[in-house]
Amino acid sequence: MAALTLLPVDTIYLTYDGYTTADALDYAESPSTLAEKIADSSTYLTKVRSLTVGDDYSYTINANTIASTTGTLAAAATSSVGLVMIAGDNFPASGKALIGAEVISYATTTEVASSTTALNTLARGLSGTVDVSHSTSTGIFPIVAGSVISIDHNKDDDVFNIHTSCTIPSAQYATIVENNLFTIPASEVAMVKYVA
Repeated sequence: MAALTLLPVDTIYLTYDGYTTADALDYAESPSTLAEKIADSSTYLTKVRSLTVGDDYSYTINANTIASTTGTLAAAATSSVGLVMIAGDNFPASGKALIGAEVISYATTTEVASSTTALNTLARGLSGTVDVSHSTSTGIFPIVAGSVISIDHNKDDDVFNIHTSCTIPSAQYATIVENNLFTIPASEVAMVKYVA
């Protein structure tokens, strides 16, 4: 049996919404800093989706923390969400959380008697999720971003393998390190920058 042909990749540019290989090439050859890209063309912010080592690509629920909402959270509400800790660690001082099927971020927490009681200054509907209302006792969990540690192009199967890793710290339990592999068909990639 022949060995797999895996080519190390620096960056992939994904296709979507009419985004073409020509658009990817134009983006890659444009000025190098984000500020220069913004000045060069505001369309890059909405048309370009690139993925490289070090980027956040996935989220993992922090299984060391279990909580639920103490009241309802209306759609588009951004001030705070009350919660009751059920088990485990408190929420980090700031970060992201999964409430129902919605990803939110919060800037601060409110704590009473060493227990997190609210997540404050919310951003809603992140990572392609939908900003919806949530009822009392909805499960809410902190989430940890998985960082891309490597990308390779499997030429034999014509797919790109995205390897991610995240570390879930805990004050009470053993630290969890989760490694994941995601596969993207080559048909969804407009352009590739291979490792030199």
